[in-house]
Amino acid sequence: MVEQVDQYQLGMDTTWQKMTNSDVNKFDNMARLIQELKLIDGSDGRMLDSISSQIENLEQVRYNTQNISEPKRIDRFDSVSNLIWAGLRKELLKTKNAERYQIVNQLVSEIQQADDSVLFYRKNYDRKVDEFNAFYKKNKKELKRAYPNFEQLKPYPVFRLVQ
Repeated sequence: MVEQVDQYQLGMDTTWQKMTNSDVNKFDNMARLIQELKLIDGSDGRMLDSISSQIENLEQVRYNTQNISEPKRIDRFDSVSNLIWAGLRKELLKTKNAERYQIVNQLVSEIQQADDSVLFYRKNYDRKVDEFNAFYKKNKKELKRAYPNFEQLKPYPVFRLVQ
């Protein structure tokens, strides 16, 4: 029983880590893109600095495994993330010749790919949580006897809205 709980938790943790790593890489790539754009004549350094500051402050609105059941938290993070990406794309379009640089195109492609994968990661995480929560519900009495820290073991929240 303990081994099964450990396996479920490992699966959820691994899935969560992949998702957060994708986000971290996306925002690191955005920061790198800002630096590259600053090197191109005609870029708006003040606007790029503003976007860079927004990226740095994004962690303040980040959700975690315990508060994802608060829809407003996810919505706020997504909204801020989308505004940052929209602002950066706008600056890309305004910066003449930016598309001529291979590194710029590569970073844009990687950012877009990570942005497109957000829902995939969230659905995958929810699936892992659903598996654990079903196991927990089905085996609650046995877990109470067999699992040493049962009081700390609780069902996990999911991204999707639960009615």
